[in-house]
Amino acid sequence: MKRLLSIAVAASLLAACLPAPARAAYEEPAQAKQAVRKGAASAGDSMRERMALYEKISVITGVPWQRLAAIDQYERSISKARPGDRPPLGEYVGVFVEEEQWVGALNPNTTDQSPLSIQWFNGIGKDGDGNGLVERTSDADLLYSIVSKITQYGVSDDDFAIGLWEYYHNGRAVKRITQFTQIYSAFNQLDLFEHAFPVPVGSDYSYRSTWGTGRSWEATGSMRARIYSPTTAYRSAARATALLK
Repeated sequence: MKRLLSIAVAASLLAACLPAPARAAYEEPAQAKQAVRKGAASAGDSMRERMALYEKISVITGVPWQRLAAIDQYERSISKARPGDRPPLGEYVGVFVEEEQWVGALNPNTTDQSPLSIQWFNGIGKDGDGNGLVERTSDADLLYSIVSKITQYGVSDDDFAIGLWEYYHNGRAVKRITQFTQIYSAFNQLDLFEHAFPVPVGSDYSYRSTWGTGRSWEATGSMRARIYSPTTAYRSAARATALLK
């Protein structure tokens, strides 16, 4: 015990006597580890808050949380690509809505928070947390508003795809959100950054050769399914994983 105490005292004295640059180098690894731990805890808290919000809005709207997470992730990806045009609004979600779209194009009050007047001016903003206000900086209001707009045609697969197209007017947006939904549904968890590989286990693919099932369209009931070559499956998976980060 005395020996351990002596070693601890000697280490403290040595650190105190070191020149400033050397002392900084001595302390830096501990500070870096502490920063990593804080970052990991913060990320975990963010995941939990987002998941709680998805589940809450899912109960209100009847939309599976995987679709809500997919929409939020797509919005987050766009904001990362264009940070100057899409500054953060909420604390946890990545949804961005322009002021004019939020309160209504003809609304003279660009900071309007009244549900009735925003509805009158055909804005998409809605009260998602039940506090009587439509706040553009509220995570619940942002997510509830955009989901309500997208699901105005219904919540079936086809209606959801139509709603995405009508909101974004972008085929790539529909495709990405559909892919994200499939990934979240396959793993049934929000955090996919540790051991997730977004290609279904039952898929018929092989990385050893680019010659496999050719690209083609095949009718399956009312929908048309595309069959991809093996390499395309891997590339699509890699793209989707990158966008989820």
